[in-house]
Amino acid sequence: MTKVMSAIGLVLVILVVGGIATCSIHSKLLSGDAATQPALDAAATASKPLLAALDAYHHQHGYFPANIEALQAEYGLPLDYAYEVVGMNRVYDSFECAARSGQFDGVIRDLKTYHQRLVAFLRECVSGYSAFVLKSPRIQTQRSVNSRVVAFAKFSSQGGRWELDWCDSRPQPGGKDCRHFPMDESTMFTERDSTPRTDAVRHVRQPNPQVSPSAQ
Repeated sequence: MTKVMSAIGLVLVILVVGGIATCSIHSKLLSGDAATQPALDAAATASKPLLAALDAYHHQHGYFPANIEALQAEYGLPLDYAYEVVGMNRVYDSFECAARSGQFDGVIRDLKTYHQRLVAFLRECVSGYSAFVLKSPRIQTQRSVNSRVVAFAKFSSQGGRWELDWCDSRPQPGGKDCRHFPMDESTMFTERDSTPRTDAVRHVRQPNPQVSPSAQ
């Protein structure tokens, strides 16, 4: 039994080390691609008005908006830029709402019903989010070796600058864009229906709640 566990442990170590090495190689290849730095500069320039508006919104409200459809239309950022927010950064309308978030902990048995309840809860109880990520459209790289990945520019409100990122270019389940994080909640505030995201994780644990300053 000990030998079996040791073998499993060795395999896991090899997989982790291999994954880290692969990530490092892809990152180095992309950073040396002639197309990436101009794309980063272009994303930084195109997003300046929107980021300034988000900064002002944060100063006024104490959190960032749940989605940016209105801001994108006003400030002209192309709609194929992706704005993402996640559950761990929710800012709730009240302590009562924060307490109610616990009902979404645990194993999800009926994904459609869970999704419908979550959408209704978010629209009722979430003021905004304490952090966000903004992602550019795919960068058209020049090196053929980089065609194996989808490269894009990413801005994190917690980092405050644009950086190069990438994901696997192989087809995703349901034809999803690999740039998009499955647990993004911004789309739940604009959905016209309550069709569940089939790529969502089926076991959820909610983080410690944050409450809107106006509710305290």
